[in-house]
Amino acid sequence: MDILSIICLVLFYIITPLGVLNLCNRWSILNKIGAIILVYAVGLVVGLLGIIPDNNAGIAAVQENLQSITIILSIPMMLFSADMTNWSYKKTIKILLIGISSVILIS
Repeated sequence: MDILSIICLVLFYIITPLGVLNLCNRWSILNKIGAIILVYAVGLVVGLLGIIPDNNAGIAAVQENLQSITIILSIPMMLFSADMTNWSYKKTIKILLIGISSVILIS
């Protein structure tokens, strides 16, 4: 797999969600549908059309690396929007254990 394909793939993974968020901010009907659902729909269409081949080892390595990076970045980003002053100790531990167990089950 050449470097240009890798760059295009990474740009696609970065630009697509940004473009969907931009479209959701511009049109209220897309905002009502939701950015997550729209990004899933784009991924479903791209996957079904076979635009990104799934039998290439280079693409699989890039996808795995991007997935690992986004998981590492997503956990602290979720905590940025959390209001920790209203948390109780029991609920916090319960949520932490659910989060850890779900990551372990998926891995």
